[in-house]
Amino acid sequence: MKHVCAHDAATLGDPAVCAPEQAARQCIAQLAYLPSSAAVAVRLVELSRDASADHATYAKVISADPALCAKLLSVVNSSWFGVRSNVTRPQVAVNLLGIGTVRALALGFCLAGLHNTLHLSPEESHDLWSAALYKAVVARHFAGLIDPKFAEEAFVAGLFQDIALPVMLATARTHMTNLLANVDLDAATRLRKEHDLFKLDHAEMGCAIAQKLHLPDLYTNAIAFHHHHASLRELLPEPLADAIFAAGLFPHHLGVWNANDARTLRTFLADSMLVRNIETETFLASIESEARELFTFFSNSHAPKMDLSELLERAASESADNTTRLVASVQELMTQVATVGKEVREIIREHDQLEEAALRDPLTGALNRQGFTHLANEALTRTIHRGHPHAVIYLDLDKFKSINDTFGHAIGDAALRHLVTIARQCIRHSDLLGRYGGDEFVIFLADCPFEEALQVAQRIRQHITLAALQTGHDQPLTLSLSIGMLWMPPELHPSTLPDLIAASDQLMYQAKRAGGNRIQCTPPLAA
Repeated sequence: MKHVCAHDAATLGDPAVCAPEQAARQCIAQLAYLPSSAAVAVRLVELSRDASADHATYAKVISADPALCAKLLSVVNSSWFGVRSNVTRPQVAVNLLGIGTVRALALGFCLAGLHNTLHLSPEESHDLWSAALYKAVVARHFAGLIDPKFAEEAFVAGLFQDIALPVMLATARTHMTNLLANVDLDAATRLRKEHDLFKLDHAEMGCAIAQKLHLPDLYTNAIAFHHHHASLRELLPEPLADAIFAAGLFPHHLGVWNANDARTLRTFLADSMLVRNIETETFLASIESEARELFTFFSNSHAPKMDLSELLERAASESADNTTRLVASVQELMTQVATVGKEVREIIREHDQLEEAALRDPLTGALNRQGFTHLANEALTRTIHRGHPHAVIYLDLDKFKSINDTFGHAIGDAALRHLVTIARQCIRHSDLLGRYGGDEFVIFLADCPFEEALQVAQRIRQHITLAALQTGHDQPLTLSLSIGMLWMPPELHPSTLPDLIAASDQLMYQAKRAGGNRIQCTPPLAA
């Protein structure tokens, strides 16, 4: 069978005028006829969700593919594994290697076969495969630290997340080689350049391939959103979402690290490992060790060059249903690929809007209590880890009940919005402002010296007094605030966010009992 790629002039015409987007679509269409290992791998993915599946079931599926069965027996009989007697039966091999290793072997052999089908060079295949295996190990180890029951699913998701890159490389070799090798491009820039070239980036195109292969929704979502943490958190369990995102921060070529991406990865790992009291370097060392061990299984493991139709026939007895699903209509794929980019962007936009709405107070636009607590906890963890000072400012409008009783609740609402507008003008873009109660607001300032934190509180108090609120009556309404400010130097023992808020709340009440329109702070200063 001939495989249609951008460099195939006989099929696609002059390469100089052949659109990479069209070539990629045609190349993906040919992937409907994958080696039987792909059908077996899909079946193994499905088995991973079946708690009742035993070693015998796995052995039966493996036996459906002669090439994969031979590879499995070769691994278990290798000197590295060290069995004393020659293993000849797949069931015994599965028992010795374990289900997790067998699933990894099948999926790895499937990807190696994909690279061969697309006529990638040994060097290209090795680079893509090495990066995919590292991402799989990262995802499995990360998920295992949070909740071990998600570790194997994370491994599969990490291995498949960049499944579109071989197609892109095969159909636009020069452009993609330059993109993958350019150390100056961060992940976001590379995605934009991919989209300029193909009208889809590799996550969107990978989503189309996953849908073509009828992968479970978990893996399709992991592929589509592995560079979008918020969407992963929305669609997948938190351990899986964080593990997949962490794996996605690793480069597509292990020798090409962009400086910005490397900093993002280190920050994400540092923040994540801090919660679990694990050093980032310890985590990375574990990844290196696991990856070296797993690479041993795949030494010289590229799929043999065999006729694809023959391979499909061999797999038919055990995976007819899967093969039927894989050989779907080419026209259906063309329609999917043409629309998936728009659909994915729309989904991301809707998720962003929903996430933003869920975190905001609808009256004032400040963070609501839940949103403030979530974001401030994350900011506090980073601040403590980096050894920076921080402050919490608690604001309460003076005589707010009297404002409502005298002028009505519409004016009371306007006063709250007025306060938020002024507070936002007085804080930094990185500071967090939340509505914590009826007329009570909290501000978290990370990496903020005492003098700067006090200046923020003073500016808010002064501006709210000077900027009178128009009420529609003869006299504008002059507002005032009682403010409690708690400042924490880095050398003090870390406190939890609820403790910090409670302490600043008490300082605010001291200011209110002293007559209001003042600031009570630590260390104590004159009002």
